[in-house]
Amino acid sequence: MNRYLMIIASIGIMLILIACQQQETDIPDRTTEPVDGDAPVTEPGTDEFCGTSTMDSCETDSDCRAGGCSGQVCESADSEGMMTTCEYMECYNNEKYDLECGCVDGACQWA
Repeated sequence: MNRYLMIIASIGIMLILIACQQQETDIPDRTTEPVDGDAPVTEPGTDEFCGTSTMDSCETDSDCRAGGCSGQVCESADSEGMMTTCEYMECYNNEKYDLECGCVDGACQWA
């Protein structure tokens, strides 16, 4: 009886691990690939800014804000905020690259 329980438990654990791995591959990597209207981003690790601009519409700089867990997303101040992973990379440091999140040509973006 115990042997069967061990086999069933092992199969259950394997199925959970497979499901978790599948979920991770379905999440787009917003640090390297633009998604639905994002401005192009730079590959992390290239010593260039790698934040993301949502290109939300705006009229003034105050209509935009830096968001995301690490402040790497330039987005509309009125938006709910883009959900991001919470890791910090040096290429997110907008001050290092002398960039600010603001309204440029009617769109929230780093400039």
